[in-house]
Amino acid sequence: MVTVDLAQSMLWFWVAYIVVTTVGIGHTVFNWKALGMTDEGVTVTSVYDISSYRATLPWHPLYNILLFPPAALAYFAIVRPDDVWAHAWVMAVTWAVVAIVVDVIGWVLIRHPWSMTWHGMYVAYQPWLSLIYAAIFAAPLIAAVLIAALLA
Repeated sequence: MVTVDLAQSMLWFWVAYIVVTTVGIGHTVFNWKALGMTDEGVTVTSVYDISSYRATLPWHPLYNILLFPPAALAYFAIVRPDDVWAHAWVMAVTWAVVAIVVDVIGWVLIRHPWSMTWHGMYVAYQPWLSLIYAAIFAAPLIAAVLIAALLA
């Protein structure tokens, strides 16, 4: 049976999650302030009505596929498990499930200026959301491939 260091795994998950979220928000603000993407005179009923945000959508999976694998590598560098692949599979499932639960709570259930409706999150945000979850799931597996390649 595989015993993943849950504290280290969650530490690196949260580092990546917070960095990805910060980059996404920063990208939206950059589009708004530096590129002048404004929506004056438009009634905003969802985040999708905001052009500076809407323009970032295709980039969201890219942020995740670039930032989560280094977090998984950091976990492996610290924990140094005997069976990297077993850890990678457990982390892949754990990180994907945690991301899904956190997103429901943080982006749908808790109301704030950036929050979304159920439809906005799970229908309008496609295919980007599915690609994001695939990237988060794949991150530990990508890290395991990199480790295997380095050790070969």
